[in-house]
Amino acid sequence: MNKLSQETGRTHAEPFAWFREPTMEEMLSDPIVRALMAADNVDPKALERRLMRLAAILTNTERAADRSLRGSSTEL
Repeated sequence: MNKLSQETGRTHAEPFAWFREPTMEEMLSDPIVRALMAADNVDPKALERRLMRLAAILTNTERAADRSLRGSSTEL
């Protein structure tokens, strides 16, 4: 297994696994993103907390919608 495979836990058998979206941690730790946030006076920790709260809200909303759909009648 090569270094990239070890880091991602993916193998060559998964051709599209190499082209995944970056995680929030990866995006917020990117040097260019950090430089832009510093230029805009954005507090990285405050932004991360806000994004985590938003993710929790969206997850709860999605779960509630799933429960609602499971509980609704499928007959027309």
